[in-house]
Amino acid sequence: MNESSAIQTGADQGFVTRSFGIIERSINEGRRSADFVASTEVVDHYGEVVEQTWDFTAFDGNPVALYAHDSTDFPIGLVTRREVVQGPSGPQLECTIQFSTEDLNPKAEQVWRNVKARVLRAVSVGFRPRSVRYEKRNDRDVYVLSNNLLLEISVTPIGANYQALAKMKSAAKAAAFESATTGDPARDAAFARAKAEAEAANIDTTDAGQEPDMNVKTILALLSLNETATEAEVVDKVKALEKRVADADARVESAVSREKAAAAQVSELLAEAGVDNVEKAKGAIAAGKAAVAELADAKAKNEALERTQLIADAKAAKKLTPAQEEGLKGKSIDFVKSFIELQHPNPTLAKTEEEQPQVNSSALTFEGKSWNDLSPSEKHNLFHTNKDLYVAMRDAA
Repeated sequence: MNESSAIQTGADQGFVTRSFGIIERSINEGRRSADFVASTEVVDHYGEVVEQTWDFTAFDGNPVALYAHDSTDFPIGLVTRREVVQGPSGPQLECTIQFSTEDLNPKAEQVWRNVKARVLRAVSVGFRPRSVRYEKRNDRDVYVLSNNLLLEISVTPIGANYQALAKMKSAAKAAAFESATTGDPARDAAFARAKAEAEAANIDTTDAGQEPDMNVKTILALLSLNETATEAEVVDKVKALEKRVADADARVESAVSREKAAAAQVSELLAEAGVDNVEKAKGAIAAGKAAVAELADAKAKNEALERTQLIADAKAAKKLTPAQEEGLKGKSIDFVKSFIELQHPNPTLAKTEEEQPQVNSSALTFEGKSWNDLSPSEKHNLFHTNKDLYVAMRDAA
């Protein structure tokens, strides 16, 4: 019998994680996927019930799977299925995680191998309960987390946020103490006594006959504090953890926004390309690159033909020496045109090689010296005093 005091602790509680187990028979090695039970309504060892009332709005915008709730690292895969189904003990959230390949994320490969080996057998849901109520189920007081906003799903060896859960328990219990109008005189009296005792001792209380979820030493150890820690130190530590959780939550929401923006840009690009999926877009891009390459090749061939014709025309007009002709090969069309325009016809140049006069190199001298005997300064002087002789001696040599 489930009896509820229907006490709400306010909207939008803190970020919470909860871990459950893997359904081992559902590993698909071919698809690199595994099916998990992500959440149930069974009362857990914290005295909590996660009601299977899920809001998937934020999650469906970016359904990545993480490892150990680390949103700063690359995802280890995608959650390809999530649905609430009827399980052996009531409603339960099931999911399928398809793990990334090693080339995308080496850690994803490590996690996948450990899942296959049954070393990693737990998943953990990261969510924000929008309400918490205090109920009595099967003669046991429990806290029911409901109207839950799913934010992420992680494969993790350990999955629980003790500080956030403890904070919500205290809030729910305080609300119960304040209301204490369940209609059951015995329960109302018990609430009143528990409230008075808690105020007198300045401690939180647990229900009679039940063991506390965690003792003080365990809580201090989880906070990385020693047993002599002061109340102020505990408060500072909890505030620091709350800030880290808030920062992580903000990063998740930012990542969701960026993912949606990127998806919108991809859709726009596909529409502009006139295709309906990325693979067709890749094919169109490849075809475009091939067409550009063909155009570039054709342009290069046309330029080579035009350059050859310009040089041939300049040679026929006695504007280029053989050395100049050789130097213009490979130059741009604009450069070749500009160079030729600056040249003037040279009567000493023959139109063809057959018409080039055969000169005896030993008969050509300057100041009694052959070309090879001239020093650089003498060649320079020859160029400025008798350019025709300079060219003839140089070409004959």
